[in-house]
Amino acid sequence: MTTLSRTDLAAVITLIDEHADKRLSVPELARYARVSVRWLQRRFQEEFGLSPGTYIRLTRLRRIHDDLLAADPESGCTVEAVTSRWGVRHSGRFAAWYRSHYDELPSVTLNRR
Repeated sequence: MTTLSRTDLAAVITLIDEHADKRLSVPELARYARVSVRWLQRRFQEEFGLSPGTYIRLTRLRRIHDDLLAADPESGCTVEAVTSRWGVRHSGRFAAWYRSHYDELPSVTLNRR
C-alpha cells in the first residue's frame, strides 16, 4: 500500500460528505483510498486530530443538527425521522452524544423554532 496524498485524502472526505447517510466503515474508506487502515488513521490524525470514524460521526452529527434546526415539528417531523435518515441506529447513544456536543437534547433543537 502507498501513502495517502492530500488529493486522495480530499477524495475520502468528499466520499464521506456525499455519503454521510450511508454506513461507511474505515476499512472501506481505506480500500477506496488504496491505503492500509493504519495509514488512513494516521493521515486523519495528522490532518484533523481525529480518527476517520469520529470524523464520520461528526459529519453526521452536523447534518442532523442542521436538519433539526430546519425541520418543522408542527408538520409532524420527529427526531427519530431525522436521525434515521442519517443512518442512526441507536437513538439513546446518539442523544447522549448529541447532548455532549451541542449541550442540549435533539428534541430541544427540533422544537427551538
